[in-house]
Amino acid sequence: MQHQLAELAALTQRYLKQEYPDGGSVPCEPEAYALLKLTKAQPVTLTATPKQQPIFVQPTVTQQPIIPPVKPIEVISKPIAQPVPIQTTSIGPVSTSTEAKPFMTLETAIAPSTQDFGPMKAIFASIAPAITILDTIPEPKKTIASPKDAEILFLSFHEGPPFHTFLENISKAIDRKFASSVVVSALQIEKESGWEQLLHASKAKLIIAGDWSLYTFRELMKFYKDGGKGSNGLLHTIPLFVIPDLSLYLKQPKLKESLWKNLCDQIEKIS
Repeated sequence: MQHQLAELAALTQRYLKQEYPDGGSVPCEPEAYALLKLTKAQPVTLTATPKQQPIFVQPTVTQQPIIPPVKPIEVISKPIAQPVPIQTTSIGPVSTSTEAKPFMTLETAIAPSTQDFGPMKAIFASIAPAITILDTIPEPKKTIASPKDAEILFLSFHEGPPFHTFLENISKAIDRKFASSVVVSALQIEKESGWEQLLHASKAKLIIAGDWSLYTFRELMKFYKDGGKGSNGLLHTIPLFVIPDLSLYLKQPKLKESLWKNLCDQIEKIS
């Protein structure tokens, strides 16, 4: 710090000598005069700042890959092979007839030999005795033209599903297993007053009513007769069996098994 002050005082004296070469007095403050008087002027050497040498950056040269020279493709021309002549063998004189030959000939089929299925039937009989084996394919059952020809009549007191459909499914099962069966609409017959015509001409052996509603049908009840104890009665001369309430079987499907057993018992009685 002291060196810097001495250097500053020397520079100041040099400046004053340059400005006032002939001498003289310069007004100044007492503190500055005392400092300049006591401080001896020291030569100041000014050093020049060395010039910075320029830095030369050598550019980097990217080395290109060396690609070997491509040899030209030599095209070799080969002679085209001549087709080999096909040797033909003489079969004989060619027919010039314009008559077309048949594509195939039909021959009488040989009837297959009858086989003895006796041993196979015995095996099936021992395994499943409840299954009946038929020797010939039965003819399909003819469609019933009218309810008068059915052996079992179902009276439906409901139009459409689910009750009418439920009776139709039972009727189909009975038709396949026991006898011809059909479902008729009690509402329509009651409206047309057709009970007399149906019951007198019917070949039915059993009438199954799908509801207790039959007792509310006035025209139908004209043909009702009491059949005695343990019986649901008669319609004209035909035995009657009443299914109490169809909604029970739809709500509890397990009851359908007991209903089917009761129907089978009723049908066996008339068989």
